Amino acid sequence: MAIIEALELDVSRNVTVIILDSDEWKEACSQTLAAFEERGIRVSVVPATVKILKELSSEGYSALPVVKLARENDSWQGYRPDRITAYQPRASELDWTVRRVGKPSRAWLR
Repeated sequence: MAIIEALELDVSRNVTVIILDSDEWKEACSQTLAAFEERGIRVSVVPATVKILKELSSEGYSALPVVKLARENDSWQGYRPDRITAYQPRASELDWTVRRVGKPSRAWLR
């Protein structure tokens, strides 16, 4: 996936989610990010630009978000709760500031 490989990302995060805040894709993107957050998995979020959208289209993607798992060399498009649930993160990918009930608990960081 050339476009994701070309982006400068946080290498401690295996999961990259390309999103677009538009009426057409907003719900699927929000659900995907919420599902990863609920599981306590840190992700790199990349807002889609025209250039990124063109590259994704040339690579066969037709829906957002596009989720890329670098470690597994795997990707998918759209909201896929089955794939998110099946994903087994490493300990370094977990956001320990998210309680297991899925509610953010970041107040102590202030």
